[in-house]
Amino acid sequence: MSQLINNFKNSQLVWDTLAETYDEKFNHPFINQYMRMLSQICLVKYFNNSSHLLEIGCGTGDEAIFLLRKT
Repeated sequence: MSQLINNFKNSQLVWDTLAETYDEKFNHPFINQYMRMLSQICLVKYFNNSSHLLEIGCGTGDEAIFLLRKT
């Protein structure tokens, strides 16, 4: 069990370290920027100022921030 805990802590450390620059590293390529643009177009189409969004932390949160700024 302690090996499992150590693996979790190591994984957590890796992701916490990457978090600071994750968007810069992984959203920079053209295709990711294009996909983000398409995602935002869809979000604007289906979300309005009275919509609610549950952000469950399964990504960078960029879409949630985008929607927040649109209201």
